[in-house]
Amino acid sequence: MKFMYLGEGSTTIFGHTFKAGEPEEVTDERAIGKLKASVLFAHDEEPAPVAPVAPAPKVEEHPKRRGRPPNAQN
Repeated sequence: MKFMYLGEGSTTIFGHTFKAGEPEEVTDERAIGKLKASVLFAHDEEPAPVAPVAPAPKVEEHPKRRGRPPNAQN
C-alpha cells in the first residue's frame, strides 16, 4: 500500500523515508495500520467493500411471563 507524507520536508518512520508529496510503498502490516490511523499520511487504497449480510431468521419466542412465579406445591 502506498502512503504519502502530508507534512513539509521529509520524515523517517518504520524504516521508510517519506518525502512530502511523494508516495512510498509500505508492506509491513503493523506499519500500515499505524500509518492509516495517522493524520499526517494519506493512503491510496479504498476500503474493501463489505459484503451484504443476510438477516438472521426470526425465531419465534414465547412471551415472557411477568411477576413472581407461583409457590412450589409438594
